[in-house]
Amino acid sequence: AFVRFHAAWPIRCSDPNARVIANGRDNQPVVIARPVGAGQVILVGDTGFAMNKNLEQQDGQPFEGLRENADFWQWFLAALEDGHFH
Repeated sequence: AFVRFHAAWPIRCSDPNARVIANGRDNQPVVIARPVGAGQVILVGDTGFAMNKNLEQQDGQPFEGLRENADFWQWFLAALEDGHFH
């Protein structure tokens, strides 16, 4: 899934079971899922990622006619619910 970031920075995880969910600039990991006990932790290296300013324009219009971040969230939340990152 393609996704836009507002102010992303690369992140790392030393856990060999961690999975990169999305890459940012220069193909560097920006979203990682890591199992912890029976659950998981999702780390996003972008302080504005889940905010409206990164989802759509203030008036609800998509960025440049595209809704890739809304599509990413729909895919990502469904994948979490289905347990795809365990």
